This record gives sequence, C-alpha cells and structure tokens, in this order.
Amino acid sequence: VKVTDRPDYNAGVSERAPGHRAQTRNPARTTRTPLAQAAAAPAMAPSRTIQGLPKLPGNSVIDYSQSSYARKSSLGMHGGVMQVGDPDEVKVVEEPLSRTLARKLNLTADPDYAIFDGKVLRYECYFKEGVVESAVENFRVRRCIILFYLLDGSVQVSEPKIENSGIPQGEGKGAVFIKRHRIKKPDGSWVGMDDLGVGKDITLYGRTFHMTDCDAFTRDFVKRVSGVEEAAPEDTPLDPYNTYREQLHEQTIRNQKYFHPRPSEDDLMRYMEAKLGASTAQLGGDKLGKFLRHDRQVLRFFLAWDDRANMYGELRPFVLHYYLADDEVEIKEVKRANSGRDPFPALFKKGKLAKDIATLVRTDAPTTHTTQLIDRSGKVDPDSMQYYKETDLAVGREINVNGITFLIYGCDEYTRDYYTRVYGVTFEDIPVKFDHEVVRPVVPIPPHYPGHPGTEE
Repeated sequence: VKVTDRPDYNAGVSERAPGHRAQTRNPARTTRTPLAQAAAAPAMAPSRTIQGLPKLPGNSVIDYSQSSYARKSSLGMHGGVMQVGDPDEVKVVEEPLSRTLARKLNLTADPDYAIFDGKVLRYECYFKEGVVESAVENFRVRRCIILFYLLDGSVQVSEPKIENSGIPQGEGKGAVFIKRHRIKKPDGSWVGMDDLGVGKDITLYGRTFHMTDCDAFTRDFVKRVSGVEEAAPEDTPLDPYNTYREQLHEQTIRNQKYFHPRPSEDDLMRYMEAKLGASTAQLGGDKLGKFLRHDRQVLRFFLAWDDRANMYGELRPFVLHYYLADDEVEIKEVKRANSGRDPFPALFKKGKLAKDIATLVRTDAPTTHTTQLIDRSGKVDPDSMQYYKETDLAVGREINVNGITFLIYGCDEYTRDYYTRVYGVTFEDIPVKFDHEVVRPVVPIPPHYPGHPGTEE
C-alpha cells in the first residue's frame, strides 16, 4: 500500500463535541486505507482515543490496562487544612493494628476486629497549665486519662470531673479533652503503643502529658506483646489551688454546725452538663435502655390497711402496681359491693413513692449563693430522702405510704416468678379475711297460700 504525504486532518481543528464532523482549513481531501492509518498512528495513549483520528463513532478503543475509573481529585484535607496534592500519588495502605496484634499473639481463631473490639490501654497522666493574671495561683495541675484503642490505634484523652472547677470535665459526661481519632506526631508518623508507657512524656497538639500509672489490663497486655514490663506508678503532683480549696472546705465544716454540701447530682448540675453536650443516659442513668427492657412489666402486690383501732375503722384491701420501666408506684383500692364508698379507687397516683414523706415536704431547695441544704427545722438527713425500689417490696413486709401503714400479704404469679428468677426468693401468701361474719336473724317462712277463693266459695 502506497502512503503519500498528506496534511494532518486535525491541524487547525477547533474543539467540538464528540460525534461532530471535523472541518479542516485545507479543502483537499484524499482517502487513507485502514492499514495506513494504523501504521501512521503512534503508540496507544492511556486515553480512550487514538491520536490523529477525528472524534467520530468507531474511532475510539478500550484501554484494557486501566483498572480505576474513579474521578481523581487533587484537593484533600491535610492537618485540618484544605491543600492541593498529586492525584496520581500512590497511597500505601497500612495493615490494621488489630491484625498486627493478632498475628503477634497468634490469635487466629476469631477475626481480629472481634478480638480487639472494646479493648483499650488506659494510662493516667497529667499536664501543667500556666495561669496568668491571677494572684491565687500561677499554674494548674490537670489530671487526664489517655485511652489507646487496640482496634484501630486511635487515641482519646478525657479529664475527670473536679467539683466547681469551671472547666468542661467529666469522663463519660460528654466533655472530652481530645476526641477519639488517630493522632500524628511531629515527624508525620502515627501515635502507637511504643509512644505510651508509665514515666514517658507524649506531646499531643502542643501539650505534653506525663504518664504516671496504668491499669492491670494494660500492664499485662504490654508485657505479652512487647515483653517489656511497665514502670512502677508515680505520684501525681498536687494542685496548689485545689489543696487550698479543700482546706477552706474542711474549715467551714468544723465551724458550721449544720453544714450539708450540695449533692453531687442535682437539677442545676444536670442542666449545665446537658448544655455541654452530655446525653440523657449519661446524666440520669440509661432510662431509655431500662424502658426498652422493662416496658409493660408491672409487679402486682396485694395490700391490707388495718384501721380497726380507730373509730369506724375497718380492714380494707388495696392493690400496689410497681412499674419496672421507671420505678414508679401506683396504689388502688379494691372496689367491693355495698361498701358505701364512692368509686374513686386511686389512693396513690402513679409516681415515686417516698419512704419518709415528712422529710421531703420540709426540705427547702438549695439557694444560689450557698452550698447548704437544710430544712426549716435546721436539720436534714440525706439518707432519709429515698424512694421505694423493687428490693424493698416483699410479701410479709410493711410499707409506709404518706403516713399509712400497709401490710403486703400476697402477689400475683408473674411477680412471684420474677422474684424467684431475679433474686432467688419465693413468696408465700398470707391469708387475710376482710369480710366479717354477720349473724342475721332467722325469719320464719309463712305457709304457701293457694290464692283467692272463687265466687262460689
């Protein structure tokens, strides 16, 4: 096949959409055989089109060497800043930490993510923080806890709560010093197990933490993996300002006769911690989980109120319902025929049943300018401010409901099975007879009267 020199058909061609007929500035047109086109074409480029051919249907080929069809991006987050990188950079995929540890410990029976899920190394540490413009203190000693997760090598730092510190604190209360994530060191490598240890210093985001102690699991795990034992625990230096506050507190207790500090968990503290992001389950217990486990589960006890010692008193039956979902109590009177009472059976509305209602009624709320919690008589017993729980209820016991003493003489079958299954106790009902025997006079029955006589009689 003779190939003649012909002008480049793509010379001077403007960019057009695929499928559009290309127009050239040279009107001279000659034909080229497919063999000549293949001989004149250069080597296949990574693209899907051959250089030198117009972008017409049938002139494109498939590049079988291409394995990734994702759109490449040159933007990425590096150190919290959006930067432009090389989209063709080959990224090295590291082996997960859990897989590395499973291979070292020869734990191949179960998946590595199932073995190390929830396993953490726990180190106690502290760092010193300078305080300026304060005549009381020059620095603070802030105690923290470093958690190293064995599943993925992430690190979390939390700070235990100190009363009236004014700093968002509290492990498990939503206030985390450093959230859980993988942290890079200044040299670009990730923080690992080798960087942690009792007596070592570690710098995280400009703060240097000194580790003083660790728990038993951490000591045993580090010895199994690396063969190195952790150092002996070190003493944490005392914070001068906290020491001064403790001395003032002890002096106040000695000088004040009726001093009762504010309870550790009250409504104001829960409100402030909720504003900081703490969840409801962390503030007042796992109420949702308890509701899902014990919804529509009610313990039913039978009560008896013996009021016969007073004038016109009688022995009256009641029923107590204890709701396991929220630990609330409801007491209703059993309606009897011809009792002469109005049909209002609710004696105690559903709610918390206090063991000593008098203490709760006389107790004042704590003021905003003091930590005292006293009643109008000048005294208060925090232990008496308690409510009835399921462990306080049993057949044969007496309970006090707003000054009325009730005897628990029985329960239903579900309640009996519940206490046997959970607490291993068996209840036996106590026979109680509520109806008195009434001796009625015997009325003579007259003889049968056949009816009125007829007209003939």
